[in-house]
Amino acid sequence: MKHTTIFYFSATGNSLEAAKMISSGIKKSEIISMTDKTPKKAIGGKKEPIGFVFPVYFEGMPRLVKRFIEKLNIKPETYCFAVATYGGSYMNTLGSVDTLLKTKGLYLSYAASVRMPGNYLTMYNPPSRIRVKSMLEKSRKRIVKITDDILNCKIKKPKQRFVVISDFFNKVIYTGMGKWERNFHVSEKCTGCGICAKVCPVGNINIKHKHPVWGNECERCVACISWCPEKAIDFARKTKGRRRYKNPNVKLKDIIRKK
Repeated sequence: MKHTTIFYFSATGNSLEAAKMISSGIKKSEIISMTDKTPKKAIGGKKEPIGFVFPVYFEGMPRLVKRFIEKLNIKPETYCFAVATYGGSYMNTLGSVDTLLKTKGLYLSYAASVRMPGNYLTMYNPPSRIRVKSMLEKSRKRIVKITDDILNCKIKKPKQRFVVISDFFNKVIYTGMGKWERNFHVSEKCTGCGICAKVCPVGNINIKHKHPVWGNECERCVACISWCPEKAIDFARKTKGRRRYKNPNVKLKDIIRKK
């Protein structure tokens, strides 16, 4: 391999940790956030693999990830790999990446999934610290194996599985949800620090009169809720009293979106 580029998206740190681990095991590699601008020049080519590391959202790709890959100009014959981190299930997430790449005359050469602590606290309570520690230890062992496969350019194409159900959740439920901004509310504990706006991957939050105001482009990543140092942000009544999860090996500065 001459050079490996790993594009990642991470709101609470799991996929970033995975991307860093993979990159640390591959010489001449770099990780680039998918919240950055899409490269204008064509990338990849023979002996220059490119990868995508991202979390599963509603049994599929986050919208941000899908848009990024759609815009990406990838050279022919590029070894493409994808690693999806998930808490519950991932259904046809990796198959959908393959389908998207095929519109570019490519295919997903290697597909892998890694179970990590679930953190979608609008639907459930994230795991306890003890459970998180155990899950992360297992995930790291899995990532070591994945890294070795990528180094050897192993071919492991994804299967198209649960396509109808996956599409329903990702294309109908996820992308068709109503305006989420109506459901966010902030308590008196808010200090106006602006961290929520800084971690929002799509710049959907503005600070006005020392309080966050949400636009209508929410990615449903819950970074704003998870990273608030005062636990002042809630989503309707669903998140009240629930644990806030952030990957313990990832720092706030690594999540803050570059402008």
